[in-house]
Amino acid sequence: RYTRRATPAVTGLAYTIWTSTDLATWTEDTGATSSQSVTGTVGEVETVEATVTGTLPLTQPKLFIQVRAQ
Repeated sequence: RYTRRATPAVTGLAYTIWTSTDLATWTEDTGATSSQSVTGTVGEVETVEATVTGTLPLTQPKLFIQVRAQ
């Protein structure tokens, strides 16, 4: 989950979800990006939920997630 302004259409920003196992190489998780859904709005702030769908093996010791606004 992450929060953003409740007016992304006004800001012109698109939000994408990226994952990494080493903080050096990032891959967009297009499944998580396309499945984002607003789960709540308070004033001008939305809470958005996205489920990571990447194909990273469970044997990886670390997983980092980043939300990019472009």
